[in-house]
Amino acid sequence: MGTDDGNNYVELLRSRACKVFDKPAVAFLRNGEKIEGTLTYTESDLRARATAVRLLAEILPGDWVLVLQPPGLEFVISFLGVFRPEP
Repeated sequence: MGTDDGNNYVELLRSRACKVFDKPAVAFLRNGEKIEGTLTYTESDLRARATAVRLLAEILPGDWVLVLQPPGLEFVISFLGVFRPEP
């Protein structure tokens, strides 16, 4: 990660969402071969932010969270949402 993109995943995602918002950020490959779904940087950022809002309505910052999701895009969104310190 370059310093202009931030120092962590949250800052990197925010930066890329502003710069290359419509480019694919994540692709889920079923069995490692067939693309089953994709998310742009903006979609990833917005959905991770929404996850953070839902989490912060139930828990305090710094609380532990267990992410249980089947493989797929929802896991990525949940994982990114956990790292957001604020929405």
